[in-house]
Amino acid sequence: IANYLHEMNQAPTALAQLQQQYSSPNVQIYASESLINRLLVRSIAQPSPVNECILGTRIIGQACMVGAVNVDLLPMTGGVSVQLNLNANLTTRSNGFNRRVVIGATSYSPVNVTKQIFLTPSGISASPTNVATNLQSSINAIAHRSRIVRRIASRKAAEQKPLADAIAEGRMQNRIRNQYNEQIDEQLSTANARLTSLQSQSPPEMVRLGLPKPQLHYSSTTDAIHANMRQAAVFQLAAHRPSELAKPQSAEFVAEVHQSAVINALDIVLGDRTIRSADLDDYAKQATGSVTEETKKEAEGEPWSISLAAYRPVDIQLDDGQITIKLRIVRMTRGAQSLDDSAIVTAVYRPSYSNGVVILDREGPVDVSFTRASRGLRVVTLRSFLKGKFDMFFKEQIVTRRLDQLSLPARVPQFIVDSLQIDNGWVQVGLR
Repeated sequence: IANYLHEMNQAPTALAQLQQQYSSPNVQIYASESLINRLLVRSIAQPSPVNECILGTRIIGQACMVGAVNVDLLPMTGGVSVQLNLNANLTTRSNGFNRRVVIGATSYSPVNVTKQIFLTPSGISASPTNVATNLQSSINAIAHRSRIVRRIASRKAAEQKPLADAIAEGRMQNRIRNQYNEQIDEQLSTANARLTSLQSQSPPEMVRLGLPKPQLHYSSTTDAIHANMRQAAVFQLAAHRPSELAKPQSAEFVAEVHQSAVINALDIVLGDRTIRSADLDDYAKQATGSVTEETKKEAEGEPWSISLAAYRPVDIQLDDGQITIKLRIVRMTRGAQSLDDSAIVTAVYRPSYSNGVVILDREGPVDVSFTRASRGLRVVTLRSFLKGKFDMFFKEQIVTRRLDQLSLPARVPQFIVDSLQIDNGWVQVGLR
C-alpha cells in the first residue's frame, strides 16, 4: 500500500500516518561493557629514560610503567560516553649528580589516568585528561670520597626532598598526561575521519545496490552500548514496535533484526530483476567471496532464468521459531522456452543451534503455487523444472560455520552463538 501510494502520489496524509505507525527501528544492537573491554583493553609495559634537572641536581636513570587500560561505560542519550582508565605502577631507579656527589634513589607511584570520550552524530570529542599519582621516593646511597661532604649532602638532600618530590611528581604527571593525550588524540583523529566519511556518504556496497542510507541512533548506559537502525526508503515501512524479546544474560553481543529490514533491502535489490543461471557464479562470488562447484556447474549448464515481481519479490516472515521465505516470480525461461505465469515459491525453515553452530532444517517440501491453472506438456515440464531448481536452492538442511572458526582481524574477539529466538517478526541472535 505504501509503495503504491508513493508511486501514484496519492493520499500523502494517509501515507504519512501509515509510515508514522511503522517507524520503529528494525535493527537493534546491544554490546555489553565486557565486550567493549575485550575489544579495547590492553596491557602497558612502557620503559622510559629519566634525564632531568631538579633543584640543581641532574637526575639520570630508568623508569618503567606497567599496567593496563580498561573501559567504563557512562550513561548518555543521543550518543555514547566511554571513560578510558589507565591503572598502572611506575617505578624508577636513578642517580642524582650534583658536583661530585652522587645520590642513588628509587621511587614508586601508583598511576591512575582517566579520560572521557564522547561519540555523537557531530563527531568524536574528549574531555581533559585527569592524572592521579602518589609518589614515594627513597634515598638509598650518597657517594663522595669525603665523609664530611657526604654528611652535608645527606642533610641537604633530606631538607630538599619534600620539594624535590613535589617537583618530580608534577613533572611526572605532565609527562604521563602529554603521552596519553598524544596517543589518544592520534586515534581520535583517525576515528573522526572514518566517522565523517560514514556520515557523509553511504558505504560503496550500499550505493552499488541502490540501498538508502540507514538512520542510526545510539546511546550508552553503565553496562552496555545500544544502537538502533531504521532501514527503509521513503516509500517503505519499518517495524511497528521495538523488539520485545528478552535479552539473554550470558550474551555479550545481541543483534535483533525485524523482517521489514530484510524485506525492504531485497525489495530494492531484487524488485523487477531477472536472475539468469549464467550469472550465478558472479552472484555467489559477490555475496560470499567464493564459488562452490555446485554453483559453478549450474552456471555452466542449461541456461534458465526467473523474473521476480516488481513489488515485494521476497517476503520474509519471522514468527513462532520459524522463518518463512516466499519468492514471487512473474516469468521463467528454460533455453528457448518461456512461461509467463506468476508463481509463489515458499520454503519454511526452523533454525536451531548446538555447540555454536546454527542449523536451519526445512519444514516439509518447497511449495510452488501458480496463479493460473495452465495445462499442456510444455507448461507442466517448465513447472516441474522450476520446482526442481528451488528444491536444490532451498536445501533440506543448511549448516553454518562456527563463528570462532572464521578468519578475523587481529584483536577481534572470537564468538560463539549463545542464543537464538524468532517471534513476532523479529529474529534475535546472542553471541558470547
